[in-house]
Amino acid sequence: MSSTPHKPTSSYHVLTDRARARPSMAMARPHTIVVPYPGAGNINPALQLAKLLHHHGVYITFVNTEDNHRRVQATEGAGAVRGRDGFRFEAIPDGLSDADRGKQDYGQSLLASTTTRCAAPLRDLIVRLNATPGVPPVTCVLPTGLMAFALDVARDLGIPSMVFWCGGAASLMANLRMRELKERGYVPLKGKLAPTRILFFFLCSPITIFTARTDESFLTNGYLDTTVIDWIPGVPPITLGDISSFVRTTDPNDFGLAFCETEIRKCTKAGALILNTFDSLDADVLAALRSEFTRVYTVGPLGTLLRQSAADTDRDSSNAAESSGLSLWKQDAECLDWLDTQAHRSVVYVNFGSHTVVTPEQLAEFAWGLASSGHPFLWSIRDDDVRGGGLSAAFMADTAGRCRVTAWCPQERVLRHPAVGCFLTHCGWNSTCESVAAGVPMVCWPGFADQYANCKYACEVWGVGVRLDAEVRREQVASRVGEAMGSEEIKTSAARWKEAALAACCPGGSSPHVVVLPYPEAGNINPALQMAKLLHRHGAYVTFVNTEHNHRRVQATEGAGAVRGREGFRFEAIPDGLSSEVADRAAQDSTIVLCVSITTRGAAPFRALLARLAADPGVPPVTCVLTTLLMSFALDVAREQGIPTMAFWTCSAASFLADMRLPELEDRGYVPLKNEGYLTNGHLDTTVIDWIPGMPPIRLGDFSSFVRTTDPDDFCLRLIASEANNCKKADALVINTFDGLEADVLAALRADNSTGLSLWKQDAECLAWLDAQQPRSVVYVSFGSIAVVTPEQLAEFAWGLAASGHRFLWCIRDGLRRQTAGRCRVTAWCPQEQVLRHPAVGCFLTHSGWNSTCESMAAGVPMVCWPGFADQYTRYVCEAWGIGVRLDAEVKREQVAERVRAAMASEEMRRDAAKWKAEAEAAAGPGGSSYQNLLAMVRALGSSSNSSQEA
Repeated sequence: MSSTPHKPTSSYHVLTDRARARPSMAMARPHTIVVPYPGAGNINPALQLAKLLHHHGVYITFVNTEDNHRRVQATEGAGAVRGRDGFRFEAIPDGLSDADRGKQDYGQSLLASTTTRCAAPLRDLIVRLNATPGVPPVTCVLPTGLMAFALDVARDLGIPSMVFWCGGAASLMANLRMRELKERGYVPLKGKLAPTRILFFFLCSPITIFTARTDESFLTNGYLDTTVIDWIPGVPPITLGDISSFVRTTDPNDFGLAFCETEIRKCTKAGALILNTFDSLDADVLAALRSEFTRVYTVGPLGTLLRQSAADTDRDSSNAAESSGLSLWKQDAECLDWLDTQAHRSVVYVNFGSHTVVTPEQLAEFAWGLASSGHPFLWSIRDDDVRGGGLSAAFMADTAGRCRVTAWCPQERVLRHPAVGCFLTHCGWNSTCESVAAGVPMVCWPGFADQYANCKYACEVWGVGVRLDAEVRREQVASRVGEAMGSEEIKTSAARWKEAALAACCPGGSSPHVVVLPYPEAGNINPALQMAKLLHRHGAYVTFVNTEHNHRRVQATEGAGAVRGREGFRFEAIPDGLSSEVADRAAQDSTIVLCVSITTRGAAPFRALLARLAADPGVPPVTCVLTTLLMSFALDVAREQGIPTMAFWTCSAASFLADMRLPELEDRGYVPLKNEGYLTNGHLDTTVIDWIPGMPPIRLGDFSSFVRTTDPDDFCLRLIASEANNCKKADALVINTFDGLEADVLAALRADNSTGLSLWKQDAECLAWLDAQQPRSVVYVSFGSIAVVTPEQLAEFAWGLAASGHRFLWCIRDGLRRQTAGRCRVTAWCPQEQVLRHPAVGCFLTHSGWNSTCESMAAGVPMVCWPGFADQYTRYVCEAWGIGVRLDAEVKREQVAERVRAAMASEEMRRDAAKWKAEAEAAAGPGGSSYQNLLAMVRALGSSSNSSQEA
């Protein structure tokens, strides 16, 4: 029974909205999951960023670990993580027990545990959120550094991702070169190996690891200070010791070094990099980063930006239609002249596509069935269409005058010709879609891949076709052709779907550059080229990529002009990995050989092509890679380079949904078939699959030809299931259909598809103490959430501060306070941004963590720097920006006193600090770089949201 077309959503508007890339925030609220590493240095800037995004309309889910969730509730009360409209808090386990948290190697254990055990809970959370009424679908996963497993989860679920690097831009660039430092022999340090136990502190608590150490002279003889690294892009010459603490090792398997290198590389595979900085602060290194990564957003200083946000509450269409595809076979345009001589709706058009091969016996049955139907027919038979035979002389004589046989013809023009009354087809999706669009009834003989599902829909759901049995019999061919040509019900349904298709296609900055890469066969090339021409018509710059072999074939069949391109539309070619020997391409298994070759060897030449396009000054930057099925390697290449992706499924939506469920069919025991008898005993026709969302009950035999196997390792079964699920990893899915045609299936696909939290109790009374002090008279001292000092270091700092002659506010966590009980008055933890902005504070004695550095610079407070870990080395603060002085690693009270007095007294340093404060405020204000970059990021999230809704 035919179904009634639904009121269509315009395919024209979907296409033009994507081409313009200007989404309406009202269409669908983007939903970002923010997943910070469970240390304060990641949680708080991540929460600031989350609040900024929320301020600009993004729905936020902020994910703590359960342990930190409980700690926040204990220190700030349950209301701190209660959330509000459009901003929710969730928690996942970190995989550690309470006993683990008390161990000396807790920090390393936490790193290892989050990396290996948090993916499953995060995936479960996203699934739960997507099933929660009133919560918009998740459109972006945004982890901080050290949480790269979240990027893998996002990729697995087909959700776009961004990564928030909580350090500075220079540290990011330096860490990106960690592997090169190893290759050049800078790390690990060379020297005499001896076992040693080193205590250092990673991110949120101390850890102890065992490593080899060099001769002590390598750490003390000036090597780290005199070895200059001058080849990191965008970074001025920098000493090896200023790169990172992770270079201070002689162990090639050092945990911190290896972990950092791995995580940083993973982070660069996200769709965008977010940095808590602003453009003028890190101009050169940001320029270098942006030359390597397409999307780099600077949104800092976050605290300033958050406060500011709170305060501001006819190309020639006829020619295009005539040349909508590249043909790999010479086309016979004269067949159209023959059609002109035939009566209206009298001709049967026969074409079994670009792959189907029939036996001589099948050919004969089709031929005599068509002959006895009584209708004239146009039959397209490729040279390799028939295995070992051709049409008999008797048949040609019997049908002379009413049969036209041609090797290949312009199919869309044929189907649109008024003489064509029905289409005898293999039901490939391109053919099916073209027939629907032309309003031509179908006689269906499916035999491969998704053709069975297409046939199912054509005959039973849309009511525009009739079906032939697999075993071809001339009597049934004649009968079914007569039925398709004579049935008023089928004709009415076909006409109605033609109108719906037409309605869906009616009309209701910088040019984007789309690289289109189809699988190298006609069924993918031609619809991809049509899509490319539509995008070009609506303003996109297009690069269309063939294989070199097909490029030559097209030139041979259609002339060099066919791939010459024109303004804003270029053709390129990459090798398919096969030799040019005819034997390779004529072999019986050539399809599988080509598939294996292109999927395993295509990435490198495609990557090289993208690099060449990027280096061409006359070509816009590539903004999207659009691939067809079987080319998912290109999605991986694009993701490596931060280029958004779309996957063009050139078959029906139903086939995509069905192929996605192939692994579930295996899990449920439907495939592979138990034995060969299942192929012939009716099992395929009587086994009904009625549990696929959006699809009507469908026989196993109608599912796909790939289920017709008893081999669990069947190549095609494995490949198509993998590719269908790989397509979900793209940022958007494009399907050659329209809403009214596959409404239920598309609905099912769409269904699938305070400024900080404190982990310590804060002492707000310290602000009252500051109120009683003179302007710029107080030294604020804090070494962050990680650093641990020895009793000897503590004493040197204390007596140095005392000797400086200035008042000081010292923030010491409970673990340190116990060591200093009775010797000085300190506070356990304080609201640092409020302290730094207080007019009484004159300088900041700091460990130079990036959050502290950024907050101090935004407040215009000079720094006394004592770095000790990861990205805390201070060349930028002290030399490039001129807002700090540095202490030696070995703490001496005399130097502490001298450097504090210098920072408090230097007019030059104060002027520079005031200048950078003004720059920070300008960047965060309306029209500033961070403000604009935040809006751009929100627009990107909105675009991801709308793409997922429209796919």
